Amino acid sequence: MHLIKANNGIKIRYLTHDEKEAVRMKWQHMELDTESVIVINELLNEMRKQDYFLVCDCKDKNPPKLTTVSRNNKISLRNCPDSIAHEKGCVMERVHGITENGVDSGTVRKSPLKKVNYHKIIPTVDDGGKTARPVTPGTPEGSGLTKTRRSALAGILLSLIEDAQLNRIELSRNTPLLNMTIKEAIDKLQGVTKNNQYKKSRYLNDIVHFSPWMSDTKKESVMANLEAMAWGKNEVPSFWIIFECGDVDESEAIFKKWDNEYPHRPTKGMRINGEYGQGCRENYWVIVRYVRDNETKKVTCRDGYAHAMYSGSCPVPVDSNLEKQTLIDLAKATKWVKDNVCAVNVVMEKPLFDKEIEYEGERGYVLPDFILTIESDINGVQTRHRLVVETTGIYTDEYIKRKTTQHEGMAQLGNVITDPPSWPKSKSREYFVKLAGKFIIPEPHRRDS
Repeated sequence: MHLIKANNGIKIRYLTHDEKEAVRMKWQHMELDTESVIVINELLNEMRKQDYFLVCDCKDKNPPKLTTVSRNNKISLRNCPDSIAHEKGCVMERVHGITENGVDSGTVRKSPLKKVNYHKIIPTVDDGGKTARPVTPGTPEGSGLTKTRRSALAGILLSLIEDAQLNRIELSRNTPLLNMTIKEAIDKLQGVTKNNQYKKSRYLNDIVHFSPWMSDTKKESVMANLEAMAWGKNEVPSFWIIFECGDVDESEAIFKKWDNEYPHRPTKGMRINGEYGQGCRENYWVIVRYVRDNETKKVTCRDGYAHAMYSGSCPVPVDSNLEKQTLIDLAKATKWVKDNVCAVNVVMEKPLFDKEIEYEGERGYVLPDFILTIESDINGVQTRHRLVVETTGIYTDEYIKRKTTQHEGMAQLGNVITDPPSWPKSKSREYFVKLAGKFIIPEPHRRDS
């Protein structure tokens, strides 16, 4: 390894053995002894002050380069944004961060959770007519410590929900958690399907339906109409049904209306966001996909996905019952600010897909639990700020380490607070409403409150 001038590439000097060892240990998050700390700090300060790049020796041509970044009065290393990848097996190959896809801020370099392209939702023979990756029934969708993959069904449902803006609540209204009926929400989703195409001159309402009571005869009719249309090579005619449901488990989702039950039993099982077995969050958005079975030739429910919502009168998606409590207290905090401090307009967004940020010149992606946008008019001066709220209900060392670093990246979107307020030191939620209220207050009023 050697140092070069950043502006012209002139070689300055080679690193000593101790310097190379200290760089390797710091890059791999190993504990450094006192002497190694001194060595790495002197090297990083030299690079920072003299505007040097560190060149890795893993490749002879166009070797990877690293630069320094300063954050919270600490200097660290990162790959140069325009640098090529390290040689496979190089000690510097691993991306600096908590995960292989991570960056210094705890974000990820590539966005794994993107809205779907409606023009690419039709499954093909190549993937066996599946839109979801093969899983064992009961695998909790999006559970665990990283949200790096979603089934295609989840992507379709959540993309429609976001386009219909059902992931937003105006917390400053009088009854924010009683914002619409399921029928009103379905109408918004139908509006999206009527205005978006999945093929040229063919709209989503051809293939996305909202009638969970659909009879077998009607399903055959819908499929026959689809099969009569022109399709691309290997494309499998399919249609989806979306509905609200309170009875979901890993084998079926049962829609209930008019004292009747309409079960949907996917042959590949139901996937429930963050849950195993029986769904325990009361109200769910459900999407199921129907195809014509190759063996029986009957229209068959192939796969399904369920995502909890806050309630039937506030159908915003949530990832846990803890998030439901966070929403309740955010509404309380907003009301307190309106009643006791000043008038504010507060819109809560439940992000369903990654948010792009730039931190120290490096692009990354984060997925906060909630983002509040607060607007006010103070003596004719318009103010606007954002608040990021993270519901943190896990206390494992790995989760704490990952979340703590991710919050640095989320801070590029706005002030970050956690529920509970003193996580991970305390599980008490006692002061969360007060903390949230403090950050909802516009800055000019905050000092006086």
